[in-house]
Amino acid sequence: MQHLMVNRLEKKKQCFNIIEISKGFHVKCSNGKLRELPLNLTTYLRSTEHQNLIVDLSSNLLSQLPCSLFDNRHLRTLILTNNQFHSIPTCFSRSSIENLILKENTLEFNQTNILSSSKLLHLDLSFNQIISLPRTFFSHIRKLQYLILDGNQQLFEQTDQQWLRSLTTRNQLTLVLCQENFHFNICLFENLLRIEKLFAIELNQQMHCDCSLVYLPYEKFRFHTCQINAYEGICSLKTSKFEQGNSIKNLKTNKYQQICSNEYEKCHHRVETILSTKITTLKTTTVTSVTTVTSVTTVTTISSINRNDNLTLGIAIFFVFMLFIVLVICLYVFLSKYVLRRQSQLKFQPKNKQADRSSGMLFFYDSNNSLFSS
Repeated sequence: MQHLMVNRLEKKKQCFNIIEISKGFHVKCSNGKLRELPLNLTTYLRSTEHQNLIVDLSSNLLSQLPCSLFDNRHLRTLILTNNQFHSIPTCFSRSSIENLILKENTLEFNQTNILSSSKLLHLDLSFNQIISLPRTFFSHIRKLQYLILDGNQQLFEQTDQQWLRSLTTRNQLTLVLCQENFHFNICLFENLLRIEKLFAIELNQQMHCDCSLVYLPYEKFRFHTCQINAYEGICSLKTSKFEQGNSIKNLKTNKYQQICSNEYEKCHHRVETILSTKITTLKTTTVTSVTTVTSVTTVTTISSINRNDNLTLGIAIFFVFMLFIVLVICLYVFLSKYVLRRQSQLKFQPKNKQADRSSGMLFFYDSNNSLFSS
């Protein structure tokens, strides 16, 4: 049934073709000037049982994708080259995509527009003219192994890039920069490459040789991804500050270190200045915070005093009221007992009594009519 569906879609020649390859199935829907995914493609992706899908949507006019696309558990590679994407959908985080190609788009990243995935291994952001990346860029893509950033030279021109410094050893990332004559910023890459956070940098064999290459650790450089059978970098004819055609291995000598010592010291001075400024800012912020906390504490104390006075007055009024209630109850009980006692005395007074008024003595008769005096 599945094969019949595939054949029917191919016969209609709508949007896409399905090609079986050694690693899975290649679904191609490129060069169609599409602004949204066609219904037949979304229907196929929703129902297919084909494993290891490669979906190629390159050279269209797409700027967003339906979240249903990322619900396919068999989608492993998504190619979105040469489209109009400004951001990546948040629902991408639930996908099983391992390879994401976003080459030649207009991507912008910030703290709210981030990339999140627990499966992503390979990410191509080349030729997007990216100027900056959020400092938490790698926080949610910890399994990422390859990041391609060709054609984003401005991204590496600043000396302090927090997105690189936020790398952890868990990433084991290889940075791929295959453009010719890529220019290194010595202040940016020195500390990054000396520590073990960045696994390697894949470069083009034709290098822009300057003082940065004199101090950067050569063992971190790789060349065979960008060019087959290339195992060392060569100083380009047009851009070399040093001897043209020279291997960058030969730059690791005292001769070039002396030539570049001033630039190296300037870089460190600039880095120290930045750190000093940050420390001063931190101290100022701390003092301001302490002052603010003190002011808040004072206001809180005054408010607490006022609240305590009000509370004390309320308690006093409550106790006076309770005392009045107790006094009323006691008075009521006393009067009640007195009234009951009087009623009891009147109730049990003898009926048969006579008084001898002449003698001034009172005589009473008991129940047997026996006379007794009192």
